[in-house]
Formats: sequence, C-alpha cells, structure tokens
Amino acid sequence: MTANASPTREELIKSRGTRVPLWLIVFGMIISTVLVSPYVYSWSFFTVPLAKVFGVSAISYPISTTFSVYGVVQPLTMFLSGRFLDRRRHLTPYFMAIAGFLTSIGWILSSFTTKSTGLLYLYTVYGIGSIGVGIVYGVGISTALKWFRGKTRGLVTGLIGLGFAAGSFAISPLVHYLIVNYSYHVSFLYVGLLMLLIIPFGILVRYPPPHYVPYGKTAEQAEAVRKRVKKSGLELSPSQMVRRWQFYAIYVGFFFIAGAGLAIVGKLVSIGTALGFVISAVIAVYLFPLSNGLGRLVSGIVSDFLGRRESMLLFFGITGVGLLVVGYLHSSVAYVVTIMLIAFGWGPLTTLWPAMTGDYFGQQHSGGNYGVVYTAKAVAGLFAGYGFALIYTAYGVHFSLILTGVMSLIAAVIGFSIVVPKSAQKPAKIKGEA
Repeated sequence: MTANASPTREELIKSRGTRVPLWLIVFGMIISTVLVSPYVYSWSFFTVPLAKVFGVSAISYPISTTFSVYGVVQPLTMFLSGRFLDRRRHLTPYFMAIAGFLTSIGWILSSFTTKSTGLLYLYTVYGIGSIGVGIVYGVGISTALKWFRGKTRGLVTGLIGLGFAAGSFAISPLVHYLIVNYSYHVSFLYVGLLMLLIIPFGILVRYPPPHYVPYGKTAEQAEAVRKRVKKSGLELSPSQMVRRWQFYAIYVGFFFIAGAGLAIVGKLVSIGTALGFVISAVIAVYLFPLSNGLGRLVSGIVSDFLGRRESMLLFFGITGVGLLVVGYLHSSVAYVVTIMLIAFGWGPLTTLWPAMTGDYFGQQHSGGNYGVVYTAKAVAGLFAGYGFALIYTAYGVHFSLILTGVMSLIAAVIGFSIVVPKSAQKPAKIKGEA
C-alpha cells in the first residue's frame, strides 16, 4: 500500500488488530456513554423523594454524600482501569461487559433503598455502579486518544463526550416520569435494566494494537513517527508525567472547573427553586445535559483549530460569567438560557483536558495519564457533594453561585496559561508523512 492508496480490507484489519470497523467501535462507545449518563445528570431528580424518606433537606450532606461517592469512585476507577488496560488492551471488551453489569446492578439495587436499609446501603450500591461508569468513561476517552490524532482527536473526544452528556437529555425525561407517576424505586429499577444494553454495545469497543498504523500511512511511515515521538519525549508514562509542572496546572485547573460544575448539576432543582424559578428549574434539568453535550462537541471541533488553551479561556469563561449573573435574574426565560450557557461552557472540561493531556504527554499511556488527571474530579466530587452543601446551607444560594463562578474563571485563566512542554513541540514533518 502506498501513502495515498486506499488500503485493502485485510491491510486495515492487520493495522487495527481487529475486524470490527472503526466507525462501529466509536458508535458502540458513544451508546455506552449515553447509557451511563443518568448517574450524573439524572441524580438531582432523586434528591427530593429520597430526602422525604429520610426526613432531611434535599440539599443536605446526607443526601449529597451519595453524589460525592460517585464523584470519588468514578475517577479513581477510571485511573486504575486505565492503567491496567494500557498494558492489556485485548481485555477492553471484557472490561466493558463487566462495566455494563456493574452500572446496571448499581441502579437496580438502589431501587431497594428505604429508610430501613439506610443511607449507607445507598452509598454502597451507588458506589458499585459508579465503578462501571468509571470504566466506561475511561475507555471512551482512551478510545478517542488512542485511535485518533491531529485534527480529529478533539472532534472524536467531543462526540464521545456528547454521548455522556446529551444522552441524559433522552433518558432524564424517562427518569422523571417514572418518579412522578410511580416512585423512585421504579425509576431506579427500570432505568437500571435499560443500562444492561451497555454490554452488547460495549463488547464492540477495541483499543488499537501498540503498533497501530493510522489510515493513509505505510507501516514504514508509522514506525518513523513512533521513533520520532519516542525521541522527542512526547510519550510519557504517568510517573514521568507527574514530574512536569504542566501536569499540576492541568490538575488544579480541572479541579476548579469540575468542582464548580458538579456543585451546580447536583443541585439544579434546589437552586432554581431557591431563586423562585420552580418550573424553570425542572426544565433546566432537562436542557442542561443537552447543552452540556453540545458544548463538548463544539469545543472539540473548535479546539482542533483554535487551540486547547484558547478554547479553555473561551468556554470556561462563559461558564464563569454565567454563574456570576444567574442568581440576579428576574426572568424565567433568562434563567433557563443562562443555565444552558453555563452547561455549554462547562461541558468542554471532558473534551479539552483529555485532548490537552494527549497532546502534551502522548497517546501510548493515555488511559493511565488521563486517569491520573481525572482523579482531580474525585477531589472536586468531595467538594461538590459535601463542601458545597455546607457552604450553601451556611451562606445561601447567591454566595454559592458567585463562588462557583470565580472557580470557573480561575480554571479559564489556568488553562490558557499552560504552555506546551518543550519536548511536545511539533517537530519537522517526516518526508512522505500525511
């Protein structure tokens, strides 16, 4: 095969290490992320009925701790599974099947939550399901980083992120309908059963082999690129990555924007109600994941051309400004639109940070590297679920929104200030390279 000739089917299979078409791998990954999305974006629907059962406030830390458990378990699982699968890529479809089972059983078991079972039971089973979510999301991001490079990496990362966020736009109405017309028990149970579909779609997902030859390149050109990358120091392991100051800047920036968004998304209903927008608060819960997902997709495309740093300043800045003003609006329409803008700007955190991590530190260890970065979300989850609940209770909704707005703006500035490591500067193009 020449550099410009179309590869044969057998050549494609040999280079990919699998007979599953690449488009089907990406499709299976997107559907899988759609099905795990309710763990984040539909949780706020359960806070009110669960609070009534346990006799506490919907924004109190006993209820919010459930979301904190998710916020800690999911990123830690992503880190551990990412490092494991970086070394044993052939096990990816098996891990996805296990993840589908765990995600499903987490919500099915949550349906048995009552006052007699207690909140500790809910924390435990929701945490079990969060393990599955961590695997699915981690594999999803690594799928984009390992299979795609250059000006398609941000796009595909955005598509997978779109599934994780916008998927809840389709599922959240079902969750809310079942809660309102039946009970939270029924909603947990039926949607948990729906999550079993992750298994057939998840087993389609594959990682490329270590010596994967991208479309349009010969094996010789691909090998030349690998040697160039190795010499440049771009392919860094997690232990090498943490020696770079860029890693710590990425980590802190991730914490600020993740903490701000998670604090809001877990309490959308409570915040809207406190501001006097009762009906709009429910509408915002429906539209938040859709706008969030669109932000992920758009930011992926924009960052491929504008740059990761510039895109962070733009999108995280939008979220920060929106959070600063949303508490002082008097129109229901303006409130919903502002919440959608906040979601649109916040969603790109799961597109821009992994793309920057892959750009700066390489794709060979992308699962482990981004898994380390993503543990910042575990810290952010503790803040969003426990710390923010205390702040909200003590100082009220307006102060809380201003705090999250400032956090978002800090993340925007940090993201823009992270310069490319010298070893990751783009070297001269190899002759014949596409």
